[in-house]
Amino acid sequence: SAAWREGFTELRTQHRHPCARVATVHRLTAMLRRSLQQRFEQLRQRLSEQVQTLPHGNESWLDTERELLAVERALARMPLCES
Repeated sequence: SAAWREGFTELRTQHRHPCARVATVHRLTAMLRRSLQQRFEQLRQRLSEQVQTLPHGNESWLDTERELLAVERALARMPLCES
């Protein structure tokens, strides 16, 4: 997104105090965490719907479950930060 590009550009071009860079990294990490949390909730809902409605033998829900687990692992590895 535009906010991500702006944040990374800001990191590359900052010649100010190191604390400004830390603040930018913190802000980007918080944005990423929020995005991952939103995706996690979307995937949980989709998986629930798929399990209830897909015909027997259709295992497309497995892709959703794999992505859900990947997002969950990414969230678990991220530092807790709120902004």
